[in-house]
Amino acid sequence: MPETTYLKDYAPYPYTLKSIDLLFQIYDGHTHVASTLAITQTDEAPLYLYGEDLEILSLKIDGKDHSDF
Repeated sequence: MPETTYLKDYAPYPYTLKSIDLLFQIYDGHTHVASTLAITQTDEAPLYLYGEDLEILSLKIDGKDHSDF
């Protein structure tokens, strides 16, 4: 059963998600998905990206490559 969230415990989300673009390439045996997210930080908080059974091929933040994921 989901945990109850009370209004007194609410905090605004520290990011604004402006857009999500997804490109799917479907092949025999696998699918390649490219996603581009436009996110603006509205408060000081770390951003976590979660995924299961994914192979991350690249990560760019502000156009710069990152490999520490």
